[in-house]
Amino acid sequence: MKELKMSFDPNTIQHLGIKMYSSLPTAIAELVANTYDACSPDVHVKLYDNGERKIVVEDTGGGMAFEEINSHFLRIGRNRREEEGKETTCGRVATGKKGLGKLAFFGIGDTISIATKRDGKK
Repeated sequence: MKELKMSFDPNTIQHLGIKMYSSLPTAIAELVANTYDACSPDVHVKLYDNGERKIVVEDTGGGMAFEEINSHFLRIGRNRREEEGKETTCGRVATGKKGLGKLAFFGIGDTISIATKRDGKK
């Protein structure tokens, strides 16, 4: 018996990101919600428009190990509520539901940089 196999084009991510988060306030709200779900006590959003437009979202959370960035943060469609429960590690009710919020990057920009530090290690 022949098997059918579903696949997707990488442009799907760009289309979802652009359609869902095409406005700056919506995208920034989603990025800030990610810091909340990561249990950060503080978040700073910096907007730059001095020849180079740039948005920097910084928080003071615990950071992520390299493996966590790949397996959690950069995994599109990850249902953190199913994997980890409705509460975050610090007892907050998680805002994330569908694992699509990180697509906000693609709705507002074309270059993304992620920097994190965990246990003093970048």
